[in-house]
Amino acid sequence: AYITIDVRAGGHGVTFGGPAVEDGLHSYMPATFHEPLTAPNIGAIVTVDATVSVASGTGTAITSVTLDPGTWLIEGNAEFAANGTGVRGANLHVSSGSTNFAQTGSRVNAASSGTTDVPAQWVTKRTAQTTIYLNAYQNSGAALSVTGYIRAMRIT
Repeated sequence: AYITIDVRAGGHGVTFGGPAVEDGLHSYMPATFHEPLTAPNIGAIVTVDATVSVASGTGTAITSVTLDPGTWLIEGNAEFAANGTGVRGANLHVSSGSTNFAQTGSRVNAASSGTTDVPAQWVTKRTAQTTIYLNAYQNSGAALSVTGYIRAMRIT
């Protein structure tokens, strides 16, 4: 029997019975595995929703999610009520209530209600559980009602 095994350039893809044109493992013929192939929780999606009040000059955790070791794609979203003054923002951070916008986060003028998207980011933790917080912040004005969510999808 003649069986083609092709390895993709760069070493990130293997294909049985055809060319390796994509990353990952592909087979164009029936395959039997003598040990179970397991990928626990790959593709698992966790969604956490919450509504909180954010006082002026404070960072407040809207919600949080604790993730098992692995690689996760995480996105956050915060929708603020109207406020006539100041700047508001949201971020994903490993610290609750963080107002650190240096690495991730979004700051917008607080003059009207609307959504503040938090940039999606990769978070890799292979040795311990990690809690990620969606934080909201405003620098002036009355307390704001904020509704937000975190979505996390496990990649590895």
